[in-house]
Amino acid sequence: MIELESSKFFTKRTISIIIASALFYAIFSLISDIQQIANKFASIDIFYIPLILCFHFLAMGIRSIRQKVFFDSLNIKLSISQNIKLYFAGMSLMVTPGGSGELIKNHILKEKFGHSYTKTIPVLLTEKYHNMLSVIPILFIFLMFRESKEILIITSVIAIILFCIFLIIKNQKLCLNTMSKIPRKWILKEIPDNASSFYDSLLILFKGKTFFFGTGIGILAWLADAVAIYFCFLAFDLNFDFIYTTLTNFAPMVVGTISFIPGGLGVTELGMTGLLLQSGVVISTASALVLFIRFMTTWSTVIAGIIALKLAKFD
Repeated sequence: MIELESSKFFTKRTISIIIASALFYAIFSLISDIQQIANKFASIDIFYIPLILCFHFLAMGIRSIRQKVFFDSLNIKLSISQNIKLYFAGMSLMVTPGGSGELIKNHILKEKFGHSYTKTIPVLLTEKYHNMLSVIPILFIFLMFRESKEILIITSVIAIILFCIFLIIKNQKLCLNTMSKIPRKWILKEIPDNASSFYDSLLILFKGKTFFFGTGIGILAWLADAVAIYFCFLAFDLNFDFIYTTLTNFAPMVVGTISFIPGGLGVTELGMTGLLLQSGVVISTASALVLFIRFMTTWSTVIAGIIALKLAKFD
């Protein structure tokens, strides 16, 4: 079992976010007619639930492989078992702003394995970068088959932002200058004083095969998630095509992530609901589906992460 003082802090933060989320979902349900939403949930085809969870956690497993490759690139050696447990422990706090709570992984690596933050935080940041980068080609390709001006604008803006970040990282002087402005708070307080070491680790992850592997495996993970989302629609007897279900979920989710609102709470749900309503889905069905997707993906992962954080041993 992980015995970290910070894990108590993180757990309290997670509980606070869960309570806030529950209040939001209660209000969201009341606005949408809670009785009709309850009826929609009662009519879900449960045959699809194991399939949804299977493909979603397959996506998580794929991303954990990317994490291990990144660690190996920086000579941070973990067994497959340790890597998986660490990955899911971080997922306990994926609903923090921008997923920043996943820094718990870096704290575990320091306390249990002696690895400095300046060596491990670049892995987390690069994972976040690839999570965003790898969804972009999927969105652009799918938009070739289903026109959506709103999603095209969102995708284009994010692509430009990611390209600018890439250019900054590739420019040592500019990158170090940017890092010097990072607030000296908690786990990030070491970065300004060890910016050169931090940058060296970051640059390794943004080079050659490692970089392209990160993007490629990220695309595979997103496609597995897309299948899970498609099954969510089928569970509600909504027979939209795979491209539509993917765009309807991925675009609002990306916006929710960059909003830095914990878990994209509200932004993601309202974005998905709005797109569904535009397609003629009645509000009760749209609301119920959005809640179902969020529980089967985001919240099932948080639950698995909390269990991993509480029970995992890193010997």
